[in-house]
This record gives sequence, C-alpha cells and structure tokens, in this order.
Amino acid sequence: MKTKNYILLLFICILSFSFTKLFQNNEAKIIWSKDRQLTWDDFKGKPIKGGQRAAFTDSGMDLQFSYEGENQLLKITSHTYFLKNRSSVNPEKKSDEILKHEQGHFDISEIYSRKLHKNIMEEKLKEKILNKKMAEIASKYKNELDKFQDLYDKETNHSINKEKQLDWNNRIAKQLKELEKYAEPDFSVELK
Repeated sequence: MKTKNYILLLFICILSFSFTKLFQNNEAKIIWSKDRQLTWDDFKGKPIKGGQRAAFTDSGMDLQFSYEGENQLLKITSHTYFLKNRSSVNPEKKSDEILKHEQGHFDISEIYSRKLHKNIMEEKLKEKILNKKMAEIASKYKNELDKFQDLYDKETNHSINKEKQLDWNNRIAKQLKELEKYAEPDFSVELK
C-alpha cells in the first residue's frame, strides 16, 4: 500500500471510531427500516411543555467509508437514524396525525440518504481527491435535507394543514419508492 493510502486509512479509522463513540448506545438510536414505524414510546427526550411545538424529531444520516487502495474499492455505509433521547413530544398534544408527521421527518431523512447513495454511485470518484469529494457530497445532501425538512414543516404547518399533510405523505411515499434501489445501506464503488 502507498503511504497516502495509510494516511487515508488512518483518517477513516479515526472517523469510524468517532461515529462508533457517538452512537455507542444503540438503544438510543433507531436505524430507518420500511418495517419499523415510530411510536410515541420512541420519543425519550425531555418533554416539550407549552409553546406551539407538539413534537420534535431528531433524525439524519451518517456516512462512513473505507478505501482499499490495492483493488480501488471504496466501501460505504450510509444509515438513516432517529435519536430517541433528542426527540421529544408534548404529552398533551400526542395524536396519530402528529406521529405520522414526525414519521415523515424520519422518512425524509431516508430519502436524502438514498439520494446521497445514488450520487456516490453515479460520481466518478478519484483517489486523489476522495476525502474532499466525499465531504462535499455529504455536505450538499445535509444542507438539502435541512431545507426540505423546513419546507415540509412550513407547508404542512407542522401537520395542522391536513390537505397539505396528505399531499406530503404521498410525495414522501413516492420518493421512497422511486429511490428504492438505493435503500441498501452498505455498498461499494470502484474508484476511477
């Protein structure tokens, strides 16, 4: 292996270790699955009291990668997660509609994880600028995810606008279906 591959491997090991430490308590984290819907019991954060907000979902995506220089293979894991201890609900405002809205936030995170996966598969990644390019791609989709989450809340008025919420439910389901082939969290790409 070349020296730069050792440095890259060391960087990746440190990055992987950081993610492992951050999410060591798997009981406080749910990995997105089409077979697992959120329940109010998943919202373990400090209850929201007063104010307008009925619930808050802390979800997102993480990206880990390792590079094997000898065979030019980049191995990637991209998960969508829900953080139980940082997601909360006002106990007085619990409803099926609000829970469905919060599931929508989690599903939107999964959509962007799949978009990130698709982009990486289509990108012509080069060894020389691998770290820089992966950081750019991850940053791009994190920013787009944040904007899309805000738009979802704005247009549905946090689930209060029933008609818009129904439109968004359909839109989210359609996008999940369209990106289904990118749902696998572990994948590999060959570097150019």
